Amino acid sequence: MTAQKDTKDFEDHICNLAVLSKGKVMSVNESIKLMKFNDKFVNIKKSHLTQVANAVIQLNTVFDGKVWDDGYNANKCQEIPTPLYGVKSAKSDIVLISNGVAYGFSVKMDTDFVIASAQNKDEFNGIFKTAITRYKKDNPTKDLTSLDPYIKSISDVIGKVVTRPLSPTHFDKKKDGVHDEFIKNLHETIKNTFVEDENTHIRESTKVIINNLELEINKFPMLMEYIIHEGLSSHLKYDGELPCAGWVLSPTGCYDIKSPSSKFVTACAKVAKIGVRGMCHGDMRSSSKKALKPFWDDMSVDMEMVYDTVNKMDMSLKWDVSKKKLNLFFA
Repeated sequence: MTAQKDTKDFEDHICNLAVLSKGKVMSVNESIKLMKFNDKFVNIKKSHLTQVANAVIQLNTVFDGKVWDDGYNANKCQEIPTPLYGVKSAKSDIVLISNGVAYGFSVKMDTDFVIASAQNKDEFNGIFKTAITRYKKDNPTKDLTSLDPYIKSISDVIGKVVTRPLSPTHFDKKKDGVHDEFIKNLHETIKNTFVEDENTHIRESTKVIINNLELEINKFPMLMEYIIHEGLSSHLKYDGELPCAGWVLSPTGCYDIKSPSSKFVTACAKVAKIGVRGMCHGDMRSSSKKALKPFWDDMSVDMEMVYDTVNKMDMSLKWDVSKKKLNLFFA
């Protein structure tokens, strides 16, 4: 199971249990019993049972008995409207409906999580520039042009394809008794080929720019909250309509994020760290095996070409929040 499917299944289970709960705040044991005897949860991971139960307890406690008539996973919805910027993607992972009113929730597991991610410049620029425009509208005397060079420098990196050297043993575990010779040849090619570590170089050089950007943002009261709010909710991206998110739902809480001054948003603004890092490029993002399959039945294939295919990374925004640090604001 991929991490992405794992996450989507977790969202589905919360959505299904919320509807089945009919708004009742059940105990963890009651919730788990309900899931174990319902076909909708036949594939749920054992480690997710308690987390899903707790998330729905948090949901129903905050919404105080509201009955959920229906719900769906917005990430699977085919009718996502055209956004103001970036790619079509749902920020409200699940949508729950009560008495004809739809509520959008961004679902987080009980771990560190990401405020926002961006694999292209348009998404990155959209988060920052729409939030800054909104801030300027609310604070017309503020001159925010000092942010522009930092945003541009980071934007120029987002989406860039770079190289990274791999360990010669990187693919050794893919030996299956059929393709062992191919893996052995690739091992030797990696061992004897120099590849510049562009990934590490760009990450390290960008850290300095990111630090300067964060220092500059924090010179303007509440500006970080405006940007964090857009990253968390996509409110401006979708003009306040679904699939933007109005709430964050996790096993430890259900939090209103409808405005930059919401308690959860302000807490995230204090602990979130902007980061730029590489994501595996092409089929390597799915798995090493998928990346190698087009080549490994051809023993005459150019191994340097294979290595050149699998050693790429896509630079992307990952805006991280430490669960441990965030919990200090909700202790």
